[in-house]
Amino acid sequence: MWRKGGQAVVYLYYVDMPGTYGEDLLLDRATFLPGKWHQLTQHIRVNAPCQSNGVLDVWFDGKKVLSRSDIRFRVGEKGLIDSLYFSTFNGGSTMEWAPGVDSFAFFDDFTISRERSAYLDAPEDAHDSTVLIKTADSYEHALQNWKTPEDISAWIAANFSYDMARAVQLSETQRANNNQLSIYHPAELFNTRSGVFVDLSRFGVEAMRRIDPQSNPKYLMIEFDPIYITGNTLRFHWLVAFRRDHKTYFFADSNRPGHIAGPYNETRDFIEDYERYRGRKIVAFREVESYQRQKRTRALKRQASEKP
Repeated sequence: MWRKGGQAVVYLYYVDMPGTYGEDLLLDRATFLPGKWHQLTQHIRVNAPCQSNGVLDVWFDGKKVLSRSDIRFRVGEKGLIDSLYFSTFNGGSTMEWAPGVDSFAFFDDFTISRERSAYLDAPEDAHDSTVLIKTADSYEHALQNWKTPEDISAWIAANFSYDMARAVQLSETQRANNNQLSIYHPAELFNTRSGVFVDLSRFGVEAMRRIDPQSNPKYLMIEFDPIYITGNTLRFHWLVAFRRDHKTYFFADSNRPGHIAGPYNETRDFIEDYERYRGRKIVAFREVESYQRQKRTRALKRQASEKP
């Protein structure tokens, strides 16, 4: 729902709500704007019997804006999720609630899934502004301060926000229609603090090449089974790979900003872990020097017969 000024809320009925009617749960920095499409994802998990551990997560235009894990949706063992009821009205039960002018709201592209399919590349959680970072007023200043991938990762954790609309614009479908967008230069991402997976991987690779070229930073391109959002195909994901102490590490992941995965002996070991973590089948992957499209080369296909 929305309140004054377009403030987005979840209007929730639950066992321990303070009043007779539903409670407004404000969505952080989420505002509905007239004439603009917004994308909403809601994840619900009912509580265990007699426990206050029900989960409610909400993403608004690709950014996580609510996360609760202390809700009692039900009492006892009944009350599992088995249906969806959709209704829209202006609110209230008397004429005083009626709108003063003709009003319209449009809804489209509903998906119900056990997976977090619509925002699989968006961060799991809202950015963590409590992370200690080396402050800088520009990208070049930051490069002078940053000494390790941990420094870069901390900045990402504290600042990066996912731009779902941009992800759709960079989808396979839009590229096939010659709707080309430039990948953000690292300085541009530093200033906007918003982008998508390939923007973030370019930011990580180029920063690492400046502060620690001996770590041999590269792009890790991952191809998933495709998902479809508003008629657009999304299947690729990008991260940063680097070497340290003869091991490989991975970071600048838009799905979990601030996280550095590793050490790994082989990239394939990370891919198997990452496939389990994401809950999506990875059909191909390769390490490359550039995010820009190269002459067609054979990606490393993952066949079950190749696994030890």
